Amino acid sequence: MEIDLTAEPHPVITARSTVRDALTARSVPDPIREDTVLVTCELVANAALHAGGPGMLQLTVLADGALRIAVSDASTEPPRRRQASLGRPGGHGLQVVHLLSRDWGTMAVPGGKTVWAEIPGDAPQAPGGPPKEVEGG
Repeated sequence: MEIDLTAEPHPVITARSTVRDALTARSVPDPIREDTVLVTCELVANAALHAGGPGMLQLTVLADGALRIAVSDASTEPPRRRQASLGRPGGHGLQVVHLLSRDWGTMAVPGGKTVWAEIPGDAPQAPGGPPKEVEGG
């Protein structure tokens, strides 16, 4: 599945409903669906808040049943995990991505970057590893 969020006035809402509907239609179990929706929302929100807005959102089923979420944006700056504080907003998004994903990272693409995360499908939930910068295009 691929959707262009560039012109969406509310990209997080659009991404959430589109991904949830697509996974529900494919009978993806609730815990996997909800983890995927949450990670998608965090990646899209980060692109909206820190990278000038999201571009393309891609959701792919990998050979092992995992779900790969990829969100592009026009910034070349990689995402950075901030120290979250209970007393102030922000800083939790990439921590959520890190905890719910088996792996996540960034990939340089023409005109910006793509931030991706993989949610285990049939495999047991595993904590995410450190973010990886991947060269490529």
